Formats: sequence, structure tokens, C-alpha cells
Amino acid sequence: MIHYAKHNRNKTERTQGFIYVCSIFILIVGLGIYYMSSRYHLNPYESPNKSLIITKMNQQSNFLDKQEDYQILSDTLFSKISNFKPGVNASYEESDIKFMINELSEEWENNSWDKRNKLFFQMSELYEMWFNDKKKLWAKTENISMFKKNLEESELGLQKKEAKLNGKTK
Repeated sequence: MIHYAKHNRNKTERTQGFIYVCSIFILIVGLGIYYMSSRYHLNPYESPNKSLIITKMNQQSNFLDKQEDYQILSDTLFSKISNFKPGVNASYEESDIKFMINELSEEWENNSWDKRNKLFFQMSELYEMWFNDKKKLWAKTENISMFKKNLEESELGLQKKEAKLNGKTK
């Protein structure tokens, strides 16, 4: 049956079908090329601007240098938060950590035009959350131990009262 339908088409129908398929193919390829050239700002009739390329390369180099500098800050901040003990009254440590976190977030605020710098903002947010969580965890742990101590004292007081009452009633 398929074989019959293939031979039944005349030459003009086959030519029209071929032209139709070719035109669809050319249209799809043309739209793809247009999309890619508009997305990546490619213009085949325009030579690349050397100063623009040099500027971008310098920006990338500066960003990599900045990244190295802030990696040292990030490592220092990590170790300070890891070793931070909220129970010890060392407010200078806490203010030092907050200062370092703010330094990371300021890098994003000063260079928000470059989306790569958002990395510094995200790192500062992460460290700030970790630091706050560590302080909250310490406060909750202290509250729990205080409540346990109060409970034990209350139980001892209750036992003494019960013993007194039992001693008087006998």
C-alpha cells in the first residue's frame, strides 16, 4: 500500500514537497543562526573590537586577583567562626567576624554591575547565617542546661519538703 502511494504522486507534487522541506530547513537554520548571533552579540560584518576584548580580559584578571585575596579572608573567617565560642566574653572576636562578613558583602555592593561578584555576597550571607546559628545554638544549649539545673534543684527541694512532711506526720 505504501509502495502504491509512492508511485501515485506525480513529478510536480514531489518537487513541491522537496521545495517545502528545503524551505522549512533553511528557515529553521536561519532562525537558529539569528538567535545565536543575537544572543552572543556576534556580527559577521563587524570585526571584533580589540579594546573591548582587552578590557574584558583585564576585568577577568582583576576578578581572579580579587578572588585570591578574598579566599584568604574567607579561610580566615571560616576558622574564626569555627573556633568562636559565644560563652567566652570576647566581643572583639565577634566584632572582628562581623567586620570580615561586611567586607565580603561590600565587595558585591561596590561591584554589583559584574554578576561574578555576587559570589562574595553569597559567601557573606552563608557565613553570617552560620555565625548567627552558632550563637543561637549556644544560647539554646545554655538555656537547656540552666533549665535542667533548675529542674534538678526543684526536684531536690520537693524531695526535702516531702521528707519533712513525712517526718512530721509520723
